[in-house]
Amino acid sequence: MFGRGAATGVVLGESRMGMRYRNDFLRAMVIGGIVYVVCAIALLALWRDVVQAGCTNVLAISNANSQARADDHPISPLSACCSDSLQTNESVNISLVRQRGLYIWERDGVEAAISTLQLAADQGATDPLLLVYLGLAEMEADRLASAVETLRGVVNVDRFLDNRGRQQLETEAYKDALGTYLVATQVAPDSAAAWRGLGRAYHSLGDAPAALTAYERALVHAPDDHEAHYELGMLLWELKDSEGAINHLEQAVELTPRRDRFGYRNIIELARMQRALGLRQEALQTAQTAVRRFPQDRYAYYELGETLRLLGEAGAALEAYREAIRLQPSNAQFHFVSGLAYLQLSNRQAALQAFAEAM
Repeated sequence: MFGRGAATGVVLGESRMGMRYRNDFLRAMVIGGIVYVVCAIALLALWRDVVQAGCTNVLAISNANSQARADDHPISPLSACCSDSLQTNESVNISLVRQRGLYIWERDGVEAAISTLQLAADQGATDPLLLVYLGLAEMEADRLASAVETLRGVVNVDRFLDNRGRQQLETEAYKDALGTYLVATQVAPDSAAAWRGLGRAYHSLGDAPAALTAYERALVHAPDDHEAHYELGMLLWELKDSEGAINHLEQAVELTPRRDRFGYRNIIELARMQRALGLRQEALQTAQTAVRRFPQDRYAYYELGETLRLLGEAGAALEAYREAIRLQPSNAQFHFVSGLAYLQLSNRQAALQAFAEAM
């Protein structure tokens, strides 16, 4: 009996101890969970404060940057740049006036820009670039007379207008170019470049008489203007005045500087005119000169080959054509005329091959 009771007591004691340990373990787990939750809440609160502080700083920096841009941006109020205090260039930020005018031009149109820029000019702002902007706006609005008055006296404005007109001609904005050069010839009536550009604008629009007059005026102011001689020569060729065309192209070739980027154009066009008029020996000399001056120009060799072929020198013509093809292998015209030269040499197979390459 004693042994069994002792055993039972031991088992009950161990059971009570196990329950106590288990309760302690559960209590520790609960406490640990509470501590974990408290720490997590604290960390989240801390993170929120950090994020808010960061956002506040970012917003502050952004606002500062926005304010800095606003100080230089043309969106600033008109009163800030065109107020009653605008009397001289020293008392106003002219750059801000110009920026404001350009911004309004894009946002509200050219008439609004004219009002903005004119207000500044009327109150004494004589900044050359501001006047150029105003003049351009007036030109855009077809107020050419006003543009002339605005731009008159601005230093080197004729060069600026010539550059603008050239860009308009290159982009085939011929009517805009005409307006630009009409103003340029009034602002700078002694500028050969202005009259030449006016001639090109008229010529591009199909007004040959007006173009002729403008080119002649250009040569009055600059008799050695090789570009004006070239343009006039090409116009006279279209008007069937071959003698006058040849005369001006010859002068263009003679007056063009060796390194001028348009030099090859002048001499090649002269060779073409001479060849078309049956002046084959003159055309041959011109083409040979073109090859010597511009050995990397494919059309110089082409013109030389064409003239030699017409003179019956098919072998020499082929050599010239080969050089042209070497410089531009994809040019079908070069292969085709090579075929014609082979036919003159009775080399039918080579001719057929050249014609096939031209296809």
